[in-house]
Amino acid sequence: MNATHYDHKKLAKLREEKITQKELAEQLGVVEMTIYRAENGITASYELLLRICNAIGADIREILTVESTKNFSITA
Repeated sequence: MNATHYDHKKLAKLREEKITQKELAEQLGVVEMTIYRAENGITASYELLLRICNAIGADIREILTVESTKNFSITA
């Protein structure tokens, strides 16, 4: 399922504080373009966003907007 309501600019900012796009892509086993697309709001799945957030030590709720949280639950 593609995520449509998330703050891609905040995602990029959080990532930039920790790691490069290239390093993150290598860590997640994806191509760098996948990270670029997520950070530019082009396309990203909730699974990818969660994996990115986990990798950079962020809580996915930091980047989700109110619209996205209406039908999305997070369990520990």
